[in-house]
Amino acid sequence: MFDFSEEDPQILGLGQAFNVSTLFSYFSEAAEAVDEGYLVTDTGKIWFGTSKAIRWLQDYFDDNEREPR
Repeated sequence: MFDFSEEDPQILGLGQAFNVSTLFSYFSEAAEAVDEGYLVTDTGKIWFGTSKAIRWLQDYFDDNEREPR
């Protein structure tokens, strides 16, 4: 058995958060380089979006807020 202190799970959590953040950063750079559009959302909130995805949303909602012709 392992004998963890109360501090160990917090340290492991910080390490995992750093790894996820690093991978997300690499993925974001790769997606921008190939001109992909994607969003990361959770319960209706946008946490991250590539510049292309954000442009698509702005174009879509700007077009749909105009009065019908």
